[in-house]
Amino acid sequence: MSSLSSYLRLTQAFNGEKVSLTKLQGDASTREYYRVRYEDGASVVAMVLPNPGTGEEKDFLAIQAYLADLGLPVPAVHCHDGRLGVLLIEDLGDELLQHKAEKAAAAELRALY
Repeated sequence: MSSLSSYLRLTQAFNGEKVSLTKLQGDASTREYYRVRYEDGASVVAMVLPNPGTGEEKDFLAIQAYLADLGLPVPAVHCHDGRLGVLLIEDLGDELLQHKAEKAAAAELRALY
């Protein structure tokens, strides 16, 4: 989390806003995720890459842009710092698509995808 702390210190120095962090449960990857909540209640998700400075974020950004260009709903990337390995992405909430799909009726399931 030290790269995230460094990144947030830079952004806080720039805009003077304090934030709170909540570690989110990860998936099978080695990335770490944190919810960054601002004083006004807005939030983003910070994705912290395990090996900053290696260009790993380029793959994520390329796939995100490709899917967005296809018109698929993907989280927006607000900003990123490849040197620190931190990306701030749109916070889509806590509900996983998998869980929503498991409970959905057929018509709703088609709309989800």
